[in-house]
Amino acid sequence: MKRLRPRTRLTQTGVAFVVIIALVQTAGFTTGENLVYLLSAGVASLLILSALLTRLTLRRVSVSRDVGSTAERGVPFRSNVRIRNGKRLLPTLSVQVNGGNVPGEASRHVGTISAGQHLPVWLGHQFERRGVHVLPPVGLNSGFPLGLFRTVLSYDDRAEVVVLPRVTKLKPAAVHQLDGSGEKTRRDLGAGDEFFSLSDYEPGDDVRRIAWKVSARVGRFVVRELEPTVARNVCLYFDTRLPSGTSVESGVLPPEVDEEFEMAVDLVASLAVGFLERQYAVSVITPTDHIGIGEGKGHCDRILRMLALVQPLPHSSDTWPARIEESAGAAVAVVSANSDHWGGRAPGLRGRVLNPHEVTYA
Repeated sequence: MKRLRPRTRLTQTGVAFVVIIALVQTAGFTTGENLVYLLSAGVASLLILSALLTRLTLRRVSVSRDVGSTAERGVPFRSNVRIRNGKRLLPTLSVQVNGGNVPGEASRHVGTISAGQHLPVWLGHQFERRGVHVLPPVGLNSGFPLGLFRTVLSYDDRAEVVVLPRVTKLKPAAVHQLDGSGEKTRRDLGAGDEFFSLSDYEPGDDVRRIAWKVSARVGRFVVRELEPTVARNVCLYFDTRLPSGTSVESGVLPPEVDEEFEMAVDLVASLAVGFLERQYAVSVITPTDHIGIGEGKGHCDRILRMLALVQPLPHSSDTWPARIEESAGAAVAVVSANSDHWGGRAPGLRGRVLNPHEVTYA
């Protein structure tokens, strides 16, 4: 991490200490007592020694940070900050670590970091907006030994976190609200899981499906055919266009429109994750982006990353996105950023526009 220039400043206690020194010096000047001068000089040297020790405490201290690449909107997560004391003999004492934004986990106090020791510290973060966010710098500060001065160090690595939409649990009835079941039988007999029958081996058959014991008994190669499986496909159409009269040029939406748009994004994310967990193959289509039919965790990550960066579009027409052919033979779910469309028929598509309040648990 890049280390920024350290800063040392007087604390409130240090200011009071300076005032006391000034008063003692004034008393010595007015009385002419040498003992008072000696006393004020001793107190002043203590002040200088405190400033030097405070700087020495954070000398040769380095910081590294590990943080996941993604987080969920509104859900706290942690970054692992590793502090290394590079001094050979002296420990680092009484250090405050800052850099989080979650109450109770925004900062940590470290009592002692021995010479050469690596010490892990957890900091809490939370973001209420989707998109790419840069984590704030990690700050170290110490007022050791007397608290008269405080030295502040900042380390910045410009770590980025992609904040994904909030995913909530689907109601079971959500599956039945889709238009069409999306189920169709795959023709490839080798793609199933259950035993179907035996047949003679033909060139091009997968050798892994050869039944060796049966082949040895009958004197020819015999392969296992597996039960045809059922592919369940879902196309999620997300119309990101806002209601007519809403401007997106300034980048700031009215609070109620912004909330409805975020609810729609969360609904699409919840639908995608819910159906993928139910072994559906899912496609997501917006007016500006498209992720084809797919399954698995990697496909889920691609969908969530796309939804993390999706932005609202101005209202232009009543037509829905292209690529309607993607939904051929698949179940269809339609989501709109315009709450006026919720519950109504989707122009140009099968099915109704889903209402976030009715599809997901709160």
